[in-house]
Amino acid sequence: AICIHWSIPYGLDEFFEPPPGGIDWRCPKEVGETLDIQKTSRRQAIPYTEFGNDKNISMVKSVEKSFKKLKKLDGERFVLVRLESQAYEKINKLNSIFQAHSYREKMPLIKYWQHIDLMGDIFRVMFQPVEEISRRVNATMSMFGMK
Repeated sequence: AICIHWSIPYGLDEFFEPPPGGIDWRCPKEVGETLDIQKTSRRQAIPYTEFGNDKNISMVKSVEKSFKKLKKLDGERFVLVRLESQAYEKINKLNSIFQAHSYREKMPLIKYWQHIDLMGDIFRVMFQPVEEISRRVNATMSMFGMK
C-alpha cells in the first residue's frame, strides 16, 4: 500500500482528496503521529530509502539499487521513500523507470520497454481538488468563458 504524507507548508489534503472510486492515498493518522516534521526524511525514526541519489552510476542502476533496498524492508509497518530531486524532468524519468521495472529483479534494456505515459491517468485516479478549490476553479473558468 502507498500513502502520501505532505505537511509543509500545508497538508496535501488541504488541496486534494481521492476521487470517488479512486485510490485513497491519504496516510493513516499513525503516520503523522510517527513523523517529526522538524526533521528531514533522512532523520526520521522510520526505515528510509531514496531514489536517484547515487551520482556515481546511471539513474537506471541507481533505481535498481534502491528497489533492492526497498524489497529488503518488506514487512516494515512504514517505509519512507524520497526522490533525490523533485525536478519535473527527473520525476518523469523516474516514473518511466518505475513503469518499465514491472516488479522484476532486473530492469529490461530500454529497447524492450513497452509503456505509455501514465502520469495524467495516475493523477486522475488519485487526486481531485477539494470542493472549495473546485468551486473557485470553475467560477474563474466561467468568468473567462472557459469550459
